[in-house]
Amino acid sequence: MRFSRINSYADYVAALRQVGFSLASHNPEGIFSLSSSFGPKIHWHTGDPDSDPWQFRVRIMEECPDIAYGSVFLRKHGFITREWYPRFMALRRPLSLEQAYREGRISTEARTIYAAIAANAGIPVHELKSLLGSLGRSKGFERALVDLQMWLYCSMSGNAQKISRRGEAYGWPSACYALPETLFGPELEDEAADIDPEEAKASISDRILEVNPEASAKDIKRFLRA
Repeated sequence: MRFSRINSYADYVAALRQVGFSLASHNPEGIFSLSSSFGPKIHWHTGDPDSDPWQFRVRIMEECPDIAYGSVFLRKHGFITREWYPRFMALRRPLSLEQAYREGRISTEARTIYAAIAANAGIPVHELKSLLGSLGRSKGFERALVDLQMWLYCSMSGNAQKISRRGEAYGWPSACYALPETLFGPELEDEAADIDPEEAKASISDRILEVNPEASAKDIKRFLRA
């Protein structure tokens, strides 16, 4: 699979929909990142919404309801399209969260965070931390939140600033979180359940090798697991 040079936000989104998933950083981690196809017009951290990959993330969450973003690959940020999401779900979360919790795969902290996100779709992380009290202030909060994203039990859904008592936004925007079923529809779980995990693994591995024939079996295995 080949990509044209990416010289704009529109190019990036088109390529992402073509491949189905990608690490968001410039480091391909031995797998694949669309940054390898960036042309001379792309520059990081300029603030330009049409040429700054950091701004692409913000725009995709706001403008592309068919693309999810979060800490989904190697505990680092990446994108997965709606088309490919059920495959990753079949591989990463064959159990409901409660089943995973009972089997010891999900921590108590992650279970508590999940319940808060399920009850408050699109909640900003600063509100989530406040809602959870001591858990939100603990060292385990960030780890549990990444765990939930890696297992595809939640996803980033946008950004929001804090609101003052006067109703004015202030400070740096923080990430918002929602369940994948909220982003993509309740049928998502049933679609994933219809896919055999081994079939999902083979399909994702094949796509990786399409875009990077030099990817090693070791790197692919590391990329696939949660």
